[in-house]
This record gives sequence, structure tokens and C-alpha cells, in this order.
Amino acid sequence: MTFSFDWILAGFVFVLANLYLGIQLVRLIWPLRALKLSARLRKESVDAASWLSLATDEFEVRSAIPVKLVVFLLQRGDLRDPAELRCRSLWRRGWIYTILTLILFYARPYLFGTSMDSLSLTLVLCQALAAFAQALLIQSIADLRRLKVLQYLDQKDRRARGEEQVEQKDQAADASKDHDAFR
Repeated sequence: MTFSFDWILAGFVFVLANLYLGIQLVRLIWPLRALKLSARLRKESVDAASWLSLATDEFEVRSAIPVKLVVFLLQRGDLRDPAELRCRSLWRRGWIYTILTLILFYARPYLFGTSMDSLSLTLVLCQALAAFAQALLIQSIADLRRLKVLQYLDQKDRRARGEEQVEQKDQAADASKDHDAFR
């Protein structure tokens, strides 16, 4: 086995694919932390601090939107939002890449010959392609979970604001009763 530019490129692709997979796993495991670090969220949201402060507990968010629910929604759920539909298309594309990776892995001796150098190189590239396909699957789950977490936090924020408004109305009513009692 000789090291050449092909091996350097294959190693580089392998490292990048596995880094991408690692980033997607972090986004999946810690959705709230990923939201807080998201630059896109800081640009999109008007008052992100108000609802991010509502759910400071990562466990609460993970239990409110479990991964099993998200996978079910991607497979058979009723998704209508265009962002959710993009997650479903990414989910399907990830499965297509996974299947093509398996086909390439098993067909590589027939396609690339049986020399040890070409088999080793294609094995490294197949592993990189498999990591990329898995990262696409995980990214689709993480993206849909992120959307559902945003919806959950928005609902929680609306409920908290509704309770505040009810309390303010009660305090205003009590204050007007006290003001009338002093007259």
C-alpha cells in the first residue's frame, strides 16, 4: 500500500464526514444547547431570551420532544409546514445514500478490481460515505426536533404571558377595589 494524493484526499474526506456526523449527534442529543448556540436563531427571533429562559432544563426539552416521536413524524406523521417537509425529504435522501453506500460496499470488488490498494481506498471512501449518510439521517431528526422544540417553547411562552396578563388583570381589579374602598 503506497500513500499518494488519493490517500490524503480519502483521509481528508473521511475526517470531514465523521466531523459532520459528530456535529449532528451533538445537535440531536442537546437540542436546547444547540438552539442557544444557533446564530440563525439569534437573527430570526425577536425576543429569544424570554422563551429560552423558560426551559433552562435540557431534560425537560428532551422529554417534551422525544426522539422516538420525531422519527415517527418523519416516517408516518402528518407534516404540513414547508420546513418540516424539507426535513422529511432530507430523511428520505439520507436513506437513499445509505442504501447506495451498502450497494457500493458490496459491489466494490466488481467495480474497482481486486487489487489491495484499490480495495483499501474504496473501503475508506465507503466508510466516509456511510458516515455522511448517517449524518444526513441524524440531521433530519435533529432539524425536525429543533422545529418542534421551537414550537414547544413558543407555546410555553404564550402560556406564561397569558398567566401574566391574567395576574395583571387581577391586580388591576384588586387595586381598583382598594381605591374604591378608600373613597
